[in-house]
Amino acid sequence: ERTLRSGVDHMIVFLDAHPPRAAAVLKSNPAVSVVRTDAEYWSGGRPDAVMDRQMTNANVACTALADVQAVRWLFHIDGDEALAFDRDDLLALDARSVRFATLEAVARRRWLSNQPQWFKRQPSDGELHALVALGYIKTPEMRSFYRGHSLGRPGVKPAERVRFRTHTAFELPDRDIPTVVPHNMHLLHYESWCLNDFIERWKGARRRPLEDKRVGAAFHLYFHSRNHSEGERRRLVAGLYDQYIADDPEPLRKFDLLVRSPVRKTDPRPLSQTEVARIDDALLALHT
Repeated sequence: ERTLRSGVDHMIVFLDAHPPRAAAVLKSNPAVSVVRTDAEYWSGGRPDAVMDRQMTNANVACTALADVQAVRWLFHIDGDEALAFDRDDLLALDARSVRFATLEAVARRRWLSNQPQWFKRQPSDGELHALVALGYIKTPEMRSFYRGHSLGRPGVKPAERVRFRTHTAFELPDRDIPTVVPHNMHLLHYESWCLNDFIERWKGARRRPLEDKRVGAAFHLYFHSRNHSEGERRRLVAGLYDQYIADDPEPLRKFDLLVRSPVRKTDPRPLSQTEVARIDDALLALHT
């Protein structure tokens, strides 16, 4: 829903797990094409790493849609990301590839509007050093300032030899494609933007990287504790969130590092049934 309100006309969702209710909701939306990544899909062996599966899925879509004229631009994004752009400006760009720079949602326990109203922009090297001097971050690096990645996501005009990398695009066999970074178009990253989102993303047994081990270990110790009531467990998790995740917005305002949410509701332009059928047929033909 967040993606389709941003100006995106059609989504392709690759279901890594197969919750029946979610699949039914997605399939009921004519602006969504659903691909089930089951054992048949991974006939060559399912990659263990989530990122490897994502890149395979993105390039399945890119290859399948190369000859579908209705598809003007294709982006690959994660479930906690959305695009903020002007559709007409994007369609007018004379480029084969773009990259939307990342804005990260300010993290706080709750937002009155139930959506983040402020995002953090990417600081300059000088601003990072100033934030270190203030004690706001530990090191003058983006990984100390953003909870997630800061490299943005690419979008491409699908073509037979065009492929995605995680944050860039290339042309086979391995030729970089000149990429435009529009100043007024962004990738919005919502990782742990509120306490409930933090809990939802961490309560699964398996979760990410080395830098998250401290938070992850503490979260699971608190969340699954048998020695505390449900209310006590939530208070412990909330304290963990406040200490390691939540943002203090005041220093960010002083350095002009906050931007108002660029989200503006833009209804999708529905594709015709024929165009949707071409997309679905192209995807089916490629992975069966």
